[in-house]
Amino acid sequence: MENNIYKALKTQGNSSLSQDVDHFQKTLNIYFNKADELINNEIILSALNNEEIHPQKVYNALYNVMKGDTYLAAAHLESLDGKIKYSTHNFPQMYDLRIHNNTWDEGNVLSQITDPNEYNTYITVQNNSLELSNQVVLSFAKIISKEDKPIGVVIIDLFLDAFVNKLNSVGIFSEELLIDTNNYHVTSLLHSRQTGSFADFPELSNSKLLLNQSLENPRFEISATPNVEPFNLILKDVSKLIILVLCIGVVVAILTSLILANNINNPIKALRRDMEKAQKGNLDIRFVPSKISDFNELGNAFNNMLSQISQLLEVTREEEAKLAESEKKALESQLNPHFLFNTLNTIKAIARLNGEKEIYTITLKLGALLRSSISHNESECTILESLQMAEDYLTIQHLRFGDKLKFVIECDKTCEYVLTPRLIIQPLVENAIIHGLEEKEGDWLINIKVTTLDKKRVTITVEDNGVGIEEGVIPDNLDELKNSSHVGVYNIYRRLKLRY
Repeated sequence: MENNIYKALKTQGNSSLSQDVDHFQKTLNIYFNKADELINNEIILSALNNEEIHPQKVYNALYNVMKGDTYLAAAHLESLDGKIKYSTHNFPQMYDLRIHNNTWDEGNVLSQITDPNEYNTYITVQNNSLELSNQVVLSFAKIISKEDKPIGVVIIDLFLDAFVNKLNSVGIFSEELLIDTNNYHVTSLLHSRQTGSFADFPELSNSKLLLNQSLENPRFEISATPNVEPFNLILKDVSKLIILVLCIGVVVAILTSLILANNINNPIKALRRDMEKAQKGNLDIRFVPSKISDFNELGNAFNNMLSQISQLLEVTREEEAKLAESEKKALESQLNPHFLFNTLNTIKAIARLNGEKEIYTITLKLGALLRSSISHNESECTILESLQMAEDYLTIQHLRFGDKLKFVIECDKTCEYVLTPRLIIQPLVENAIIHGLEEKEGDWLINIKVTTLDKKRVTITVEDNGVGIEEGVIPDNLDELKNSSHVGVYNIYRRLKLRY
């Protein structure tokens, strides 16, 4: 930002300085022309040539050329011998040719005149305080001659006011100097009574923005430095504003952080309290929604979890009640098999004593069948044990139906000790007799066959030569038998599905 300001100041300063140089040169040319008028004035020429001319006429001619500009410049006329002098102001002693006798101060414009026969314009930047009412900025001199003979000199001292009123630099430059590069005499165009050498203005030599432009005579330059103070004040104000904004930003950030911290911390504390209450068994507690949506999601999840826990506890209590009831019934049912076994043993003993072989066999097989089905706690048995249960059942049925019922049981040796759920063959044999054979005339045949299908699978087949079953009674999807009358088939299907 600072570099951009200096760049803008330099651009504006060069533009203003160009205008000031132009105005300065125009003003200087005006007084060059006035000097030429004085040089060519016959009255003045006659007076400096020591001819008898009334002094009033000379002054009238002098003032007529200056035309009321005496507050802007002073014009001096002097013969080369220093005896004749005229001036619009008090004639400065430093220009008295009789006193100095050509031993000039280096700042004196007359010190440049080495040969009066050279008709040049001699200019110097004035750094001496003349006995004049205004500060002299620049002095120039021209030789006056008559009939090609030098007879005198005209000197014009230009005051500061001659230039200041025509300069654009007021407010733009902090300092503007006219510099004579021959002797580096310097005078300020902005501040009266400030003259000297360039070394007397250290603020210019140390300035970051020192602008220079030459007059038509390259010996003379105008140097200026832009006034950066307003911009420095602006920069200071901007810096203060930035610091203020930063401070406000920090305060706002701190307050925002505190508010956010409270908004975050309060829901966390509330959720923690609710969790502690839930941990102590209060599952009716619920998280109250906060202003932060993320915590609301967490709170909703917590509330849902408590609801699910409550539901699970309710289900658990119901299951425990059912389990207790089942255990009670199971304990009660344990008495029935013992009573049944004791009764069968009694019947078997009586039948044996009375020689009732068939009754004895029935009770023997029935007892074995019941013992195999309910006397063991294991849920699995070998295929050989399942086949034995089926054989016991068929033996009982054979005693009932006689030689009409025939059965064949075959089993691969590799399958005999394969473990399966209990009672998966006997119910199928029972269904074969009830639904397939009881309505059939003639001999009945049941064929039970267990074979190895591959290393991981066994095939159990129960076939009968009965009347068969209508298509669609047993659906392809056995899950549909759940609420049907085919309880035995569905029971076997479910236990096999759960096991395998």
